[in-house]
Amino acid sequence: MLTACHHHDAHDDHHDHDHPSDHGSATAAGWAITAWGEHVELFPKSDVLIAGTASTAHVHVTRLADFSPLTDGAVSMILRGPNGDEVFRADAPTRPGVFDIALTPQATGEFDLVFRVEAAGIDEAVRGGRVRVGTAADPGGIVVAPAPRGGTDGGEPLPLRKEAQWRSDFATSWVRRGALARSLEGWVQVRPPAGGERRLASPRARGGSAADAWPFPGQRVAGGAPLVRITPLVAAERSLASLEAAVAERAIEARAAAERLARLEQLLALEAVSLRDVEEARYRTEILTTQRAAADDDLQAARAARQRGAS
Repeated sequence: MLTACHHHDAHDDHHDHDHPSDHGSATAAGWAITAWGEHVELFPKSDVLIAGTASTAHVHVTRLADFSPLTDGAVSMILRGPNGDEVFRADAPTRPGVFDIALTPQATGEFDLVFRVEAAGIDEAVRGGRVRVGTAADPGGIVVAPAPRGGTDGGEPLPLRKEAQWRSDFATSWVRRGALARSLEGWVQVRPPAGGERRLASPRARGGSAADAWPFPGQRVAGGAPLVRITPLVAAERSLASLEAAVAERAIEARAAAERLARLEQLLALEAVSLRDVEEARYRTEILTTQRAAADDDLQAARAARQRGAS
């Protein structure tokens, strides 16, 4: 289950940092943790804590039953110290799943952090670790992050915004013992996906011969091995001048197609044209480039044939 989260929007750009794998972090801009209860997961991102100074915590609340954002109820942040509790509360979400809580702690020192979530079907307290309230010269934040529900090493952190998680369908299930279905062996036919085939067009007559056996789909081949040899067949009656003109014509067409493709790719980045237009232009560019190379091969073959005095 993904628990490392990342949130960003216009009103909390200064909080935007990756959520690390140790379930808590503190920077000069603020601090963040992930805490779990029986029914909810909480991901608060808060300003630094300074006694007598207001700060804001954006608390993201997820229902663990279906991993959806909490859209009703109230959320409280409680600083629990030796002299009693300081309670800061948001009576409704600012937007689905996000509760903005204003905190103005009165005294410096270290406090146990507790969250209280009250909503339809939910009324529970969630431990949030331990925080320190500091001064303007030495701001406070998270001291001890809450322990994760499962002691696992998640490897490299994966930033994932809560809004993106809430839009993604996923779930968890308890591990259970059972029997796997019996394995079967059979033949299958593998076809290339759409766009996975390439067709080479030739503007002139050409002869083909297999490098070894004629290739077929599914044949096992080594990388770089020749499959088919293609030899240009140049009509003896074609003059060198006509072949040179064909090369120049194909070169102009290929260059114009490449320039048009470049323009369409720029417009695609601006969503001013469709992807299909770009793919068609790319296909035409490839065809004209191939035809230009084929015309040049014909010209070179004709020159070589006339030098040897053979067809």
